[in-house]
Amino acid sequence: MTFANIQWTWMNGEFTPWAESTVPLSTHALHYGTGVFEGIRSYAVDGEAAIFRLDAHLARFYRSAKCTACGFHLVQSS
Repeated sequence: MTFANIQWTWMNGEFTPWAESTVPLSTHALHYGTGVFEGIRSYAVDGEAAIFRLDAHLARFYRSAKCTACGFHLVQSS
């Protein structure tokens, strides 16, 4: 597939020149919804931030990243 002849994209409810598009049309996540995310909340406990079961959140995050073949330069420590 080539994008050489594309002049316009649809962005934020209007046609936008290809050169001004901020997300490449070839982005896999745009077409198929691939991505890695994990919702983590912080709560105030005794005036400090506390995250419930951070280890479980990070384990899910890294497992998802591995499934989608995302290359992270970070390594989860035990």
